[in-house]
Amino acid sequence: MTAEAAVFLHIHKTAGTTLNQVITRQYAPGTLVDLYGAAKKLEAFKRLPEERKVHLRLIRGHIGFGIHEFMPMPVTYFTLLRNPIEQTISQYSFLKSTLVRRRRMGLTDDETYRKISAMTLADFVADAADGRYDNPQTRALAGSRGAIHAGIVTEEVFDSAIQNLSDWFPVVGFVEEFERSLLMLKRRYSWSSVFFIVKNPTKNRPDRVAIEPELVERIRGMNEFDSRLYGFSRQLLAERSQDEQASLDEEVRTFRATNASLRGRMGFFTSTAISKAHRWLHRGMTLGRREPLG
Repeated sequence: MTAEAAVFLHIHKTAGTTLNQVITRQYAPGTLVDLYGAAKKLEAFKRLPEERKVHLRLIRGHIGFGIHEFMPMPVTYFTLLRNPIEQTISQYSFLKSTLVRRRRMGLTDDETYRKISAMTLADFVADAADGRYDNPQTRALAGSRGAIHAGIVTEEVFDSAIQNLSDWFPVVGFVEEFERSLLMLKRRYSWSSVFFIVKNPTKNRPDRVAIEPELVERIRGMNEFDSRLYGFSRQLLAERSQDEQASLDEEVRTFRATNASLRGRMGFFTSTAISKAHRWLHRGMTLGRREPLG
């Protein structure tokens, strides 16, 4: 039987960096490809020879739907979604702090980040009317040939996102239920150790309860399609997981307690050391069957 490859559509500020530390432990060198960064990476990937692609088992990046068109084997997708209001607030806070991080790294100033660094959240929401930051989750799922949808989000674009989600994503996770989502991915893709530490949290993020209700409604309005997508995905998850709900509930409780305990005992290690220790210590744990890497 032809081996399957999976694609992780990493939408900005949806806990993807935390999930990626788990993903990296599951796949052998040469079977995982990162498409983060410049668009030329995506184009270079498309041109890879088939004899190279046939060994791949996981493709990930801030990319859009459609990369399967360039794969010689069966492909499935997975992603994490987030409440659109919370995602927008985190995205704003992350972008606002990017200029400071770039300067610390000795990188040249970027006009976009310089502009956002001077914005309030209200300014950002008003500026988002140009189509750059509205409905990012719908845009990713309605992508084409691996590119995120860049035009106006319409009913037709939304319908494409819904259809792609229904047909190609056996697992759709949620930031608000990260542990449950992680264990569902573990079951579907036969992953081994999925213990984790939170990585890349947004600092100095405004608390939603402190944001004026009128501004919250404006954020909701600019993400109308993402709100509908989020609701549809919740319902889809409930329908798909109905038969395994009880066993998954128990597994989540056990996993959450064990993961928290392990993090507490190993708090003095670096995140890299913890990731390596997770893999070594829990190679044979019964939370799931161990599969060969790759």
